[in-house]
This record gives sequence, structure tokens and C-alpha cells, in this order.
Amino acid sequence: MASWLASVVKELGNWVGAAAVQKLVDMGMESHLSKHRQPVDSKAALKRVETALPKIKAVMGVAEALKMKDPSTHTRNWVQQFRDAVDAAEDVLDELKYKELENMVQKQNRGDSVGEGSSSVSKKRKSCAISDDILERLEEAVAMLDEATVGLEELRQRAKELDEYGDLQAIGDQIVKKLHGSPLAAKVIGSLLNSHMDPYFWRRISSHDSLINSQQANNVMEVLKLSYYNLPGDLQVCFMFCSIFSQDHDFFKEDLIKMWMASGFLGQQSWEEQRPEDIGEDYFNILLRKSFFEVSKIKGQGYYVMHDLIHELATNVYEGECCRVGRNDKSIYIPSTIRHVSVHESQIQKVSHLKNIRSLVITTIGEQQDKTVPKYFVLPNNLVIKSLRLLKIHANRCCKLQEEVSYLVHLRYLSIYIPYPLFQYIIHAPIYKLYHLLVLEVIGSEDSEIETTGMANLVNLRYIRFPNLIIKTICGVHMMTSLHEFTFFVGPESGHRINELRTLNNLRSLDIYNIENIRDPSEAASANLLGKENLQSLQLICTTHETNLNNPEQILDNLQPHQNLMELAIRGYKGQRFPMWMMGEMPLLNLSTLKLHQCPYLNNLSSFGQMTSLKELEIYNCPNMDKLPDMPLSLTKFRVHDVGLTALPGLSVHTSTMLPQKSFLRFVYISRCPNLITLNGFLHQDTVQLHGLEDLGITNCENLAQLPMHAFTTCLSLKNLFIEDCPNLTWLPCLPLSLISFKIDGIGVSALPEYFHSSGSSGGPSPSSFIASSIEKIDIWNCPNLISLNGFLEQENIEFRAINEFWVVNCENLIQIPKGGFSKFVSVNYLDIRDCPKLAAVDNHNTLLPSKLRALCMINCGKLDVPLMESSSRLTTLTQLAIFNSPNITRIPSTENVFGSLSKLEIGNCPKLIEIELSLMRQTHNVDRGSNFASLKINFLSIDELALLLIEPLRSLRSVSHLFVSYCSMIDTQRVEQWLLQNSSTLRELTIWNASTLRSLPAAMARLTSLEHLTIQRADLLVELPELPASLKTREIKSSDGADKF
Repeated sequence: MASWLASVVKELGNWVGAAAVQKLVDMGMESHLSKHRQPVDSKAALKRVETALPKIKAVMGVAEALKMKDPSTHTRNWVQQFRDAVDAAEDVLDELKYKELENMVQKQNRGDSVGEGSSSVSKKRKSCAISDDILERLEEAVAMLDEATVGLEELRQRAKELDEYGDLQAIGDQIVKKLHGSPLAAKVIGSLLNSHMDPYFWRRISSHDSLINSQQANNVMEVLKLSYYNLPGDLQVCFMFCSIFSQDHDFFKEDLIKMWMASGFLGQQSWEEQRPEDIGEDYFNILLRKSFFEVSKIKGQGYYVMHDLIHELATNVYEGECCRVGRNDKSIYIPSTIRHVSVHESQIQKVSHLKNIRSLVITTIGEQQDKTVPKYFVLPNNLVIKSLRLLKIHANRCCKLQEEVSYLVHLRYLSIYIPYPLFQYIIHAPIYKLYHLLVLEVIGSEDSEIETTGMANLVNLRYIRFPNLIIKTICGVHMMTSLHEFTFFVGPESGHRINELRTLNNLRSLDIYNIENIRDPSEAASANLLGKENLQSLQLICTTHETNLNNPEQILDNLQPHQNLMELAIRGYKGQRFPMWMMGEMPLLNLSTLKLHQCPYLNNLSSFGQMTSLKELEIYNCPNMDKLPDMPLSLTKFRVHDVGLTALPGLSVHTSTMLPQKSFLRFVYISRCPNLITLNGFLHQDTVQLHGLEDLGITNCENLAQLPMHAFTTCLSLKNLFIEDCPNLTWLPCLPLSLISFKIDGIGVSALPEYFHSSGSSGGPSPSSFIASSIEKIDIWNCPNLISLNGFLEQENIEFRAINEFWVVNCENLIQIPKGGFSKFVSVNYLDIRDCPKLAAVDNHNTLLPSKLRALCMINCGKLDVPLMESSSRLTTLTQLAIFNSPNITRIPSTENVFGSLSKLEIGNCPKLIEIELSLMRQTHNVDRGSNFASLKINFLSIDELALLLIEPLRSLRSVSHLFVSYCSMIDTQRVEQWLLQNSSTLRELTIWNASTLRSLPAAMARLTSLEHLTIQRADLLVELPELPASLKTREIKSSDGADKF
């Protein structure tokens, strides 16, 4: 069987010989190259070149694949020669198209008739003259192609030489054994095999050298290369392009696809049949499935990263095509073959010699990094490279674009991103001359400057993004018929009225601000939203606070979108009713998201039952809306905030069946609904099962007094439940065992709820078995009526092995903790009990705390403070301890081996602790009472009184690196100085927040040889400083008025 590589070369070789290329690009130019060179209609010639060039570029994909398999100098030189020829021909063709666009725009601006709504410039082409210069360069490009294709036969033969010549389960087992447990290799190979369910292909992979030599250190990389070689050529190029970004770069999928599109990687010849964005989406999903990308753990959905080895692969396979020059790459070699490059501003001259760059990404120096750099970054003139298709500047300071940028006639993508809102950009370059632009995104300060006059000339532009204050100044957008996304501000002036939208029929996303400026319903209809069948997302926004608007309801009626719309948001609407197109027999059946915000008078909504695609419903700040119709079962997210509801809506069910129907509802959030008294509706609907509900949040419903008794009976997947600021809610229904996070804050319950049986009954499981709770975090805050931590926490036969955090805060009448203490919660790492002054003491100190506890915070815990202190001192895992407002604590446990793992200790407002310990020291006449605590490794110590340093075990510490003191009282300075010296080798930071009584610092300060940061506040009495250590990096000593003392 012929290999993919050889078969493609054979197929393409039928038409890409020297004669074939000459035939394809022969445009009958002989007559035009005569001495007269008369201007001619180039339409036919352009069509022939447009047809030929994509096929010629397809050979490049084959050639690049061969270069990877056979990296010999001869092959690489041939591929580069062919690439130069293709690029030269493409540039000439691009300039011809630019001239046509320029000619078309000039005719439009003169008022010539142009068909409205056209999506392709090619449909508007007129004849244009071809200059002598372009004809000469076209002739040269033809000659270059002719010369380069002489080696095609050799290419075909080489591909044949390099080609490598059931039972899938058996073959798969063999492959798994050869991977030797590498997760990344297994993931990549698995994706590769899954896309080729063919025994022959699997055997070929199994016998590949990269698997046979699996003991080699670079085996994983060889496996990745194997997967890469099996990508189609277009995907290889898209993958290769990503190497110009740093290893830890977060790729935003939509932006990456736009860059692929602008760089010509998405098969421009097929754009008439399929949007390049859709092609790019398909390409990206293939790369994602094959593990070349993975979801970013930091930024989440929509952002993706490359594994380190994947990024290394992308960097290596196209090292002569792509290049990344970082700030510290002082001696990097950059070959002239580079087409795509990213560069730090400090190294920018290293790429100035590259004249064939297609993509240029620049990261600038920030003012915070280098105070000597100019205020504005300006693109150097020698980097205004005419061949550029993509220019992306990530500016860490202000930015200017000079007039020379308008010479980049091939540019498809221009992006300036300034992440700091105080930094502005200034663009005086006539960007409106860049007729090829597809993407124009300039993000920075709202007071930036850009000349938007003539911007409507960018007839190919698909995406434009400016600050709102700038984008609202663009006039005459009806000419920009290629736009896919746009934010439009309706204004009273000509060129800003809503009828400018009439021709923009390619829009996928549209936000319309200032709809209050629409004069009447007929003008609203002139926007032709109903005719925009491609529109998927629409926002209609009224920004005025005036209430006496003319015909707001009729105007909204005439802003009816096409039924294909999927997302709709209406904000600031001043009407009382929903638009007619949402209330008829045929509403927006494809609508999946509906958001209603700041609609103060809206009080009636139509039925949602027919909207069987609706998944998300969000209603904010609609105080006049007292009821909602039943919602479709398709709904997955329901959120209401500041709405006048008196009851929750139900879910629309089919009456043809008596069985409970399954809802897809997953997230429910209800906040600031002051009229809501009971949560009935879908939470109390016998005909619906809420098996998919995961999150339920109820906040600021001040009159809510009751939840349905069996509200959570069918919520078998409920993971997160939080109820906050509902003071009249005095009882909670039984909880499902699926719950992971439970939070109550500011509610009136006197007891905690219990778990219910899987059958729906309360009281827990049968006595003969134990059932594991899934709960991981418990938050109980501000519950003044709560007396005991009972309920599900004391329920028999329930095992708590997943709890990680446990908070009990400001429950002023809480008396009793769970029976047996907290030791049954074996997995708790963090326990925080504060402001529960009535807590009673317990006797079982040994079982009070879980044995694996790592952090304990105890603040104002009543009589429980002493037992907590005693119990915590025995823990071998405790690393953090905070003790505040504990008047009953008279000592810190002083037996040997206490606090064996403690590294952070905070103590404040424990008056008896200091009083009794200092008294005892006076009785023993300051005799050292032993030092059993030298092994303690506390490195972070925060105390409210400096006197605490004189009591054990703090007195014996020798490894503190950070010391924070709230108040510096008059104490034995000699002992304090001794303490500082015994920590001199580790102490790096010393802070005293209130030094109002401090008159001098210890004379031995210079001997604190590790001290780097010294801070003293309110040091009014401090008049001089001793010698300070040479290690000190920062010093801040201030008086009470904030003035520097020294």
C-alpha cells in the first residue's frame, strides 16, 4: 500500500512539474509585458492564479513533512527554495487584491452603487490596472516556481524511500507494554490510534522505532513526533505556529484561531463553502483530542496550554520556520528562513534583518522593569516589514503606531494589548488603508487616541475591538459588510443611526448600545435584525435613566431578531411588557441563553414552555416582576437577583405521562428577593426529579421563612449548598449525602439538619451499616439561635472521611460542639472556631481534635479555649496555631515534645498568660526553669506583647525568621536582646506595629546578620538608632502621623 506521503506527492506531481506550474500560473502576460504595457482587466488572470496557488501551497505541506523525516541539507535547501517561490507569488497576488480593494473603496466613497449585504469582495470586483512593477515581480515569481519544481520528481522518490510498511486488542496490548508507564506518551498514542481504527495502521505504530527503542531517554519525544507526523499538513502548520509563544503561555482559543486565519493556515480557497473560524475550530478540536493542548488549570475553560514536551516538539520540528527571542537570549542565532517570530523589545534588533517575516509578536519592556525606557513604545522603522500578515504587540507601557504602519498592505491581523488601564496608545497611522485586515484589536486606556475617520473602508474586517469611547466614533459602518462581531452605539447623527446595521448580514455577535436614541419603531425596523440569519448573540442595551421614553415597547417589538438567535440579553429596558416576538406562538425556538438586566418596570413574561432549547435564564434588578411562567425542562442554570418574586416558578412538564420527569437543572442562585416567603415551585414539584442539580445558593432573602420539607429529596447530585442572610429561616430540610460544601451564614436555625436516606426518609442509614458522607467543607457563620452542633454532624452510622475545612464563626449562643469532639472528622486539616463565647468546656482532651489537623484558629471560644490548647499541643501534624481573645488560658503547655511540627504561631489578647508567667518568673528570681523546647522549629511568630518572648516555649525558640509584634511594652530589654541574638542566624523580618513606648532599640541590632526588613510604626519616642546590620534591605520607621523618623 502506498504511504500517505508518497501518494499525495504522486497525485500532486501530475500537475506540479515545471511545465505544469508554468501552465497554471501562465496568465497570458506576454501581451501585457510588451513595451506598451496597456492596463487590462485582470479578473480572469487573478482567477487562474487564485486557483493555482492553493494547490502549489499544498505541495509545501508535503515538502515540510518530508523535511521532518529527512532533515538532510539537500532536502532542507530544496524546501526553502520552494517556500521562497511560493511566498513571492503569494505576495504579488495579495498586492493585486489590495489594488482591487482600494479601487472598490474609492468608488464607494464617491457614491458609486455597491450591492448591500455582499459577503465577498470578489463579488464586487471591477477591472483595475496592473502596474509595471507588479507585472515584473509576477514574472519573477513564475520563474522562481518553475526553477523550484525541477526537484519535484526527486521529492516523490525520496518519499517512497522513507515510507514504512487483525486484532486491535492484541496490537494495543503490545503498544501499551512498550510505553513503560509514561502518561503523556499513552495519552498521545491513544488519541492517535483512536483516529485510525485500522489494524494495519496499529501494527505500523507498534513496530515504529520510537516504541521499539522505548528504553531510550528521549522515547517520549519520539512518540510525540510519531503522533505529529500523522497530522494532516494544515494541522502541522497550525501546531508549529504555537511555538513562537512561551512554554507557559495560555492560549485563548478564539484568538489563536483568528491568528491561524490571518496567517493563511485555514485553507482560504474553501472560505466560500465554510467559514475559516469553523475550520479553525475543527483543527483546534483535533489537536485537543490528540493531546497537543490541554485546558489551563489556572484560567480554566476557553484557555489552553501545551505540555512542556509538546511545546518542545513544536519548537524543534520547525526550528527554521519559527523562532522565539526572549529577554535573555543574547547570543541566539536567527536564520533568514524564519517566517514567524516573537521577540522581546530588548532583543528587537536581532530580527530586523528578516525581510520575509509573516508573523511578528512583540512584548515590550514595562516602566516598572526599566525606568530608563521611553514613555511610549514605537515600532522601529526597520521592523515595518511589508510581507507581514500578523502584528501583535503586548505592551507593558504606552504605545504609539507611526504612519509607516499603513505600508503593511498584506496585514491581516493587528493587535495591541495593554493590560494596564492607565496606559494609553496613540495611533495616528491611517489604518483604514489596510484593506486586507481581518482582525483589528486595540485594547488599552479609554482615553487612548486613534483616528477612526475612514475606518469603514476596511471592508474585509471581520473582528474589531476598541475601548467603547473609541469604537462609538466609527462612522458609516454599513460598508463593513464582512464584520462578524461588533459593538454599535446608536447616535442621533448621520452615520451613527441604527440603519447603519442594515447591510451587516454576516454578524454572529452584536451589541447595540443607546437604543433610547432610536427615534421611532420604523427606524428600529431599518436595522434589519430579522434578516440577519447568521446572528447568534444579541445584546440590546438602554443606557439612560430617564423614564419618559417614546414607545420603548414598540421599538423593542421592531428589533426582532432572526429565529436562529441563540443568546439574547436585554438591559435597561423601560417597557412594562416583553416584546411581541417573545410572546407569540413561534418564539425564539433556538434560544439557549436569556438575560434580563435592569428592567425596572417589566412585570410580565410569556410562557417559556415552547423554548425547548433554553438552558440559561438570568434576571437581575427587575423589582416589578412578581412571578415567572413555568420554565422548560431543558434549563440548566437559573439565576435571579433583586427581583420581586413571591414564589419560584415551576418546570413545564408533559401532561401525557404521569411519571416524574427528569430536569436538566444544574445551577440555581437566588439573591435579594425580599418578597420571597417560601421556596416552592420546582423545589416542591412532585412531577419533576432534580437529579442533576449541583449548586443551590440562596442569599439576602430577608423574608424567606420556609423551605419545602422534601426540597432535596430528589437532589441526589447536589454538591454545593449555601444559604446566607435569611434571618427568618428557622429550619432546614434533610440533606443529601452527595453534598460536598455546606454553608449557612446569617440564618435563624436553632439546629442543624440531618441527612436523609437514599429512599428519601430522614434519620440516616440502617443501624447495621455505615455510609460515607461526601462533605469536604463546612461553614457555619453568624447563626445567633444555634445552640448545638448536632444534626447531621451527630447522626449515627455516618462516616466523615472527606472534610478538609471546618468553620464555626460568630454563633453567640452556641454552647455545645459535636458529642465526642471533632476527632470523628478524621480528615480535617483546618479548624477555625471564633466568637462563640458561650462554648462549654469538655473533659475528653485527648479526643477533642482530629489527629491529622494541620491548622487551628481559636478566637474567643469561651471555656473551650483551654481544652483546645491542651489537645492541640499533642498533635504531631499541627503546623499553624492562632490563639486570640482567650482569657482562660494561663499557660502554654510546657511538657517535652509539644507542638512538634509547628511552624507558624500567632498569639493575641491572652492577658492571664503573660500575667501568671511573669509572676512565676519573679518568684523564681529570673532563674531559667529549663529549656526543653530548643527543637521547636517555629519560623513565623506573631504576638501582641513583646513580653510573650519571655515565657516558654517562646523563650527557647532559635529558628524564627519572621517576627511581628503588635505592641511594644516596657519589659526586660536584656532578655529581649538575648532572644533576638539566639535567633540572629534566621531572623529576616522584624515588625513592630505600635512602638509608642519604645525609647531605644537593642544595642546588639548589628549582630542580627540575617535581618533584611525592619518596620517600626508609631515610634514617637525613638530618638536614635543603634548600628544596624549590613544585611538590611528595607527600613521603615515612622511616627504616629506617618512621617519618617530617620
